[in-house]
Amino acid sequence: MHVRRLVGRRAMDGPTDPIAPRPRPPLRRRIEGLAWLTRPAIVLDSAFYALCGWFLSSPRATWHLAATLGSVWMARAGGIVMNDVLDYEDDKRTAPQMPLPAGLVSVRAAAALALALMLSAGGLGLAAATTAGGMVGITATYVACFVLAVLYSRFKGSGFPGSLLMSIQVSFPGVVGWVAGGARDAGQFAIVFGALTLFGVRQNLLAGLRDIDTDPLIGLRTTAARLGMERAVAWVLRLTALTSAALLLVAALRGNLAGVGLSVAGAALALASIPGMTRTFRDDELRTRESRSRSLRVLARRSYVTAAAFPVTALPVAGLLAWVLHWTVDAFLSRAYHARVTAGGLTGTGPGQLDATPKVHGVA
Repeated sequence: MHVRRLVGRRAMDGPTDPIAPRPRPPLRRRIEGLAWLTRPAIVLDSAFYALCGWFLSSPRATWHLAATLGSVWMARAGGIVMNDVLDYEDDKRTAPQMPLPAGLVSVRAAAALALALMLSAGGLGLAAATTAGGMVGITATYVACFVLAVLYSRFKGSGFPGSLLMSIQVSFPGVVGWVAGGARDAGQFAIVFGALTLFGVRQNLLAGLRDIDTDPLIGLRTTAARLGMERAVAWVLRLTALTSAALLLVAALRGNLAGVGLSVAGAALALASIPGMTRTFRDDELRTRESRSRSLRVLARRSYVTAAAFPVTALPVAGLLAWVLHWTVDAFLSRAYHARVTAGGLTGTGPGQLDATPKVHGVA
């Protein structure tokens, strides 16, 4: 009798199942979650690369340029969201504060967003082309980018091959911009595309070095961890110097003194950093996490010189203005993303806030 009363009382009090779904988040938070899934700061880089490609091919800004920037922005955003959908199960363990694993956004909604962005990117890309050949070129570029994205999801833990696949697809917006701008100076653009790819691998290694200390769960699976800190930072500096050398060649061919100056400065900073950075990241107990973090911040600031050389090499004044605008907006979006997503401000599941109660998720 006593057991019956206890069961009856629990039934009246309501379900106590710890995996019961939570109330649906407010619409405003769901929309914000979808927006952050596109990684606005990363996507901004795609528009920037497309601008560099356009400047190499055409000095004039027309409505085709606006269509090109919108197209590559949507294509990159759609690819990033789709990657989150494919990595949903892994992210529940490695990045529970993200909108998808935190249950803020459903997988179905995220997949629909990715599809809409990709279709819109294709339409704008065709509108950006000024010739039939341009339409074919832009279509082929997007198809190749999609294939590389699928391959990357399979090989992203393979070390350098994964980094290279990621970097090539990140550099593809430059191809779209160049084709839409008229596809002139193919040799110079090939060199710049190679430089963009090298710089992308360098950025991937730099992010891996940072993650080793700040996010060991992810960092220990990166290319930087496979190489070891000392070798990884040496490769970062070598790739920076190689990128600068490629840009120096293009700037010299174009008679662009501003591009020459920035390229030389970028290479000099990279080479001058090798001895000190190698000592800092040597695997011994004398080096602290704080000293490594400090060195990475210095290295990131110095890389601004090389990054600015891309648009300035193509078109000096307009390129410099584009870089300043890009850097300003990127800094704002990066800080906002860290506060709202990485630190768990949006989902309430950042470091120290993780809720052990399992959630019932949809698809994001």
